[in-house]
Amino acid sequence: MNVVKRLVALFAGIYLIILAIGTLGKGASAVGSLLQTLGVDGPTSAVGLGWIGAMILMSGSPVASIALTLLDQGALDRFESMGMICGSRLGSGFVILFVGFLHDHRARQHGKTAYIGAAAFFIAAVLCVPALLVGEWLLRDPAVIERLRMTGGSNIDSIVDVMMRPALLLVGQIPWPLLVFVLGVTMLLVAFKVLDHALPDVSGTSPRFTAVSSVLFRPPVMFLVGMIVTTLTLSVSVSITVLVPLTAKGYVRRENLFPYIMGANITTFVDTLFVSFIVKHADAFPVVLIFMLCVAAFAVPLVFIAFGPFQHGLDRLSSVCVRDPRRLLGFVLFLFATPLVLLFAI
Repeated sequence: MNVVKRLVALFAGIYLIILAIGTLGKGASAVGSLLQTLGVDGPTSAVGLGWIGAMILMSGSPVASIALTLLDQGALDRFESMGMICGSRLGSGFVILFVGFLHDHRARQHGKTAYIGAAAFFIAAVLCVPALLVGEWLLRDPAVIERLRMTGGSNIDSIVDVMMRPALLLVGQIPWPLLVFVLGVTMLLVAFKVLDHALPDVSGTSPRFTAVSSVLFRPPVMFLVGMIVTTLTLSVSVSITVLVPLTAKGYVRRENLFPYIMGANITTFVDTLFVSFIVKHADAFPVVLIFMLCVAAFAVPLVFIAFGPFQHGLDRLSSVCVRDPRRLLGFVLFLFATPLVLLFAI
């Protein structure tokens, strides 16, 4: 019976994601006007937009999906869409830091949980910012884009259209595009929540997971575990939160956090790749795949070749930022203000 419930949740979640993408598309015109009003023009502003979006929604995956929808509707170009996806990853790292900051404040402890959040943010920055620069360069090559564009998806499109048409006809009756867009965002959040019920238990209290985690001390193994757990949970925030009780109980040492988080930052794009198949813009799949491969290209050498110096430097940087409450508060406020500066950057 449990398997049946998971299957029902899986198909319901997929259906809601597809419906949400269609709904977002119908409301994207209002958002396009809003983006022009805000002055979002270029990848830098789009990074700020994605960062703020992840902070508001407390998750990066829905924001990355919205970036592809805005690309599909012409509100963003492919460079800005990749920038918004990059910003969603930075915002997701900030969310983990902010939750850790609040947890430490309530528990009256100094930076124990916030340390994981700081590490998550710095790793996202180290991987995603250079990946964005290289990805933007690759996007300018027509040959690269042409090779990666998906073809032959007309049958899939027609099936999706038939499945979604009745619901989207109802949505189309709503006269306010901005309300339609908000409805689409809500559907997307509900869809990811529904999918949570279809996914296996990888919580920190799972006996199977804690038994395995007690012997995982090699960086390459933790790197692969981070990729697998994030693939199963479809969320960096969830998969990294798993580390909090495991680290507190001593199952996972501090130095094992970094390769795990780096692996998580690669496979977190699995759900965004799925969305790229749903939207009809030819550049959606290349944008996601190029960015994902660029992140992997920076992560793999750091884990398998230069992990020692990288781990030492990242540990010192994260520790300095959370060393005392005032410094941690200043760090959080600085990261809170940064996307606003990026959003309105010229």
